[in-house]
Amino acid sequence: MIRKIVTSHSYNVRIIFLLIIKVRTSKPMDFKQAIELLASALEKKNPAQFSSSWIYRNEPKVYRFIWKNIRTEVGTIDWDCVTVKLERSLQARWHERRFRRLPPYNDPQELLLVMRKYLDKRYVFFTRAKEDNEMRNLISVALVRLSQKGNIDAKRELMEYMQFMAEDWIDTYPLLWRWKWFSHELPQKIESCIQRYRYTGTFVGYVYKTLEYSAMTLPKPKLLDDTKLHGAVRKVDGIIHDLETGENRIAEYNAYSQPLLPNIGLCKPK
Repeated sequence: MIRKIVTSHSYNVRIIFLLIIKVRTSKPMDFKQAIELLASALEKKNPAQFSSSWIYRNEPKVYRFIWKNIRTEVGTIDWDCVTVKLERSLQARWHERRFRRLPPYNDPQELLLVMRKYLDKRYVFFTRAKEDNEMRNLISVALVRLSQKGNIDAKRELMEYMQFMAEDWIDTYPLLWRWKWFSHELPQKIESCIQRYRYTGTFVGYVYKTLEYSAMTLPKPKLLDDTKLHGAVRKVDGIIHDLETGENRIAEYNAYSQPLLPNIGLCKPK
């Protein structure tokens, strides 16, 4: 009887000892492993949508790692940092609850707290280098989240960066050229992008695509370099000054490429 008790006790001690060794030798989860486990679970279970609650129920170890280690400077879980590492098809399924919007407020200290580690990286909004894309996304998304929360200072800074980038795009890419004649509408369009942006893709890319699709709906401007009568004359050559109204306008042309004057003496001096 005593031998059985001793044998059983020794067996239990060996099991406990092996478990201790296993715990000590097992590697702690890192961010890359957490993303791989999350992506694997999403592909396996294939939910139409997923959120932080879905991760908590289906991958509790991943959720605990994110909850403990992936935080923004203001203390909230940084889900943007998580979702951006997933495939685009999986990013589109992310459906987290929206921010509760606060009344607009000024808080430069909160902005400085978030931007402190990016102070020497803000130049990325004024370059076209592809290697700066990731940093541009990190800074822009951080400013977007503060802006959506209601921080006016963050919104003002972000709009300055995006206004510069948008004007550079308009001068560079033909698909956006119509915005040259509607540049006064750019601030409103950028502001609406800040309000609507969620989690899919980069914010900079989201703004670019919004401007590209919006440009298709803008009316084509009438340029003075355009020609009439199958290229015989340019519109700029037919500008006249109406003495009655004080307006400058483009004269109509007849079949002989001569401007039709509205009234004698209106377009030429006596």
